[in-house]
Amino acid sequence: MQDNLAVKRKLKENFSWVFVINLIIGLINFFTAIFFARHLGPSIMGDYATIIVSFELTFSFLSFGFNQFVISKKYEDDSYNVALTAIVFQSVFLVILFCLFFFVLSFIEPQWTSHFIVPLFLIMCSKILSLFNLMFYSKLETEFNYKKISTSRFVSTILGLGFAYTWFFLFADLYTLILRDFTVAVIFITITYSQVKPELKLNFNRSSFKELWKFSSSMWVLNFLEHSITRLDYALVGFLAGKDSLGIYFTVRNIVEGLLGFILNPVQTVLLSYYTKLRKTSGYFLYLIKKISIIYIPLAFAFTLLVWLLKDFAITTLLGLKYRTGDALLTGFAIYFFSIIWFENIKVFTMSERIHSRMILPRIMQIIGYSSIIFPLYNVFGFWGAGFATGFAALILTSVATLTATRYFNTQKL
Repeated sequence: MQDNLAVKRKLKENFSWVFVINLIIGLINFFTAIFFARHLGPSIMGDYATIIVSFELTFSFLSFGFNQFVISKKYEDDSYNVALTAIVFQSVFLVILFCLFFFVLSFIEPQWTSHFIVPLFLIMCSKILSLFNLMFYSKLETEFNYKKISTSRFVSTILGLGFAYTWFFLFADLYTLILRDFTVAVIFITITYSQVKPELKLNFNRSSFKELWKFSSSMWVLNFLEHSITRLDYALVGFLAGKDSLGIYFTVRNIVEGLLGFILNPVQTVLLSYYTKLRKTSGYFLYLIKKISIIYIPLAFAFTLLVWLLKDFAITTLLGLKYRTGDALLTGFAIYFFSIIWFENIKVFTMSERIHSRMILPRIMQIIGYSSIIFPLYNVFGFWGAGFATGFAALILTSVATLTATRYFNTQKL
């Protein structure tokens, strides 16, 4: 009992700290995204979206969630070292694939390759640094030390944006956004490494790798599907509407994702560590589903209605007339917003019980649902159809995930 009280007290302290820091970072990123979108324009934002989508779709199958294995094992030395070894192999494999990808592409699209090879290389480096950073601060996560993580994220964000603004006032080109991401990744991992001073010892033990793979294989499928659906809509909108329209879609979606990140970061970090320490997860899950849904569903409906009423004013005020057509996206994105918040909480519950493989089916249903409706909806309704397809697919995801998890936890309760 005393242990549970201590855990809850530590949860409250960390959640409060993460909430405040995330609020500050969220506001900074929100206004920064608006500033860059307004001044760089849909064309450059379309180029940036093309780079991100190209990278994510090509290399999305390399997301294994090794750091989550370490958290679930409460940072045992053996689990950390074997996961670190796996990330080293993962990073080397990523570099080899990147080289092969551009070697082949240089013969097919030489102009595109020469234009985007440096930005894509910097994005790849940012991704690799982020993988190692997640592993390094997994120790802080198992200790509930989210104050250090949040402070590091805040400092790296401020310094990275400072560099981005400097570059913008000098050149105002695509590298404003690329170098922002790279600088944040470099500073973040530098601070984390100095705080944790992690052991850089590799572990090639076969049994340890088997345990890691057992956990990560289902996590890999889930992460792959998440990356696929997140980038699939960008790719299809770019295909249907062109680069400039993709820039508008990406900008509006990116602002929504930024607001989502502000809310989801505590869920994916603090709550994961908390749920992992719970002894009666099933009862707690069923209690939350029953009580919170009574408030959450009407709140989501009311907010979506408000967004529908204010969408034109919101887009033109925040982003300007160049992005005015993006107002049609907001109603669907509001549905997406609330659906993903609900789903991520359910996913974290299943991860704490190491049954996250049950979230694969909901993701598959989301992809099938989106792929089935995006073409007819976009052809008939344009951007409104694209936004609604995203929202409706997320609603399918959340509904199937809720039913799947509830069925499991009901059997556990019995």
